[in-house]
Amino acid sequence: MTRIIRLCPAAVVVAALLLLPGCTPEESAPESAPKPAPEKTVSEPEKKTANPVVVIETSMGTIKAELWADKAPITVKNFLQYTDEKFYDGLIFHRVIDGFMVQGGGFSPAMQQKDGHDQIKNE
Repeated sequence: MTRIIRLCPAAVVVAALLLLPGCTPEESAPESAPKPAPEKTVSEPEKKTANPVVVIETSMGTIKAELWADKAPITVKNFLQYTDEKFYDGLIFHRVIDGFMVQGGGFSPAMQQKDGHDQIKNE
């Protein structure tokens, strides 16, 4: 099942402007550069179920995030609980470090902190 998060447009514009310079489209790569062959691990069993995907809708576009429940089951379960409750809808990116990261998920556009659930084990 795919879950959708809708973020405040103003916050998305700021974050996108800071993140976009680090992104390069595939077409900009030189055509002569060889593409690496995909790695395969024989000992790894085939996936029987797909990982959950969260779609983050912003005014600057859509971000799809695949969650690895097999590697961080407690964290994924916790995050999906928040998305199912629409906890993140309308929130902003409240911390932006140019060229490094954006942080969101806890503040409204009026900078009012939203209360969440109890903390979980750090995986």
